[in-house]
Amino acid sequence: MQRAGVMIKGLGLGRDAGLRAIRRSGILLNFICDVTPMPHNGCGPPKNSTCVEIRIELILRKINYSMI
Repeated sequence: MQRAGVMIKGLGLGRDAGLRAIRRSGILLNFICDVTPMPHNGCGPPKNSTCVEIRIELILRKINYSMI
């Protein structure tokens, strides 16, 4: 085997060390492709609870009415 294609997946020092080892062995590389999965948009932020907001608003209204 004299030629090969390499598809690298993941992060870290191990992928670089593996690539260097293949090159040192004398194998000619046709291509090197990074196939590490990447999130397109990631996870969304959690939704706010409307129930808590309504309770706080009602409590504030009671405090204002009791001061009058």
